[in-house]
Amino acid sequence: MEPLKPLFMKRGVLIMVFILVSCSAGETGPSPDCDIDAGPCIRSGRDGMIALEIGPRPVTAMRPLYFRVMLENHRRPRSVMVELSMPGMSMGSNRITLSTSGEGLYEGLGVIPLCPSGRRLWRAGIVIDGRVVEVFHFDVR
Repeated sequence: MEPLKPLFMKRGVLIMVFILVSCSAGETGPSPDCDIDAGPCIRSGRDGMIALEIGPRPVTAMRPLYFRVMLENHRRPRSVMVELSMPGMSMGSNRITLSTSGEGLYEGLGVIPLCPSGRRLWRAGIVIDGRVVEVFHFDVR
């Protein structure tokens, strides 16, 4: 009986599988348009005002954070989420579902993952009833 061969070995050829996560700094892309450490980021559009607040400050990766979205002059949504991503790369699914805590105020808890390369720019898409209605770009420590 032939001894067991290592996984991925066939006819003496070793096939190596590498999973690479490209967090390389120096990629071009969006710049921060929001100083999340200074306080809420606020945008006004044709549908009304949207504000995003994350705390405690300074906003740091890999620690529990509260996410607060304030809506003014919006119809009452069925669902509100914050969808976190890094521009130009895949960091998996990072969605924080928010619960209503008052008229136009939605809150939830989440964690911003750490990029091993040290990249700090994050994108927060505000998702109302399944549709991204606003996007904020900010740096995380």
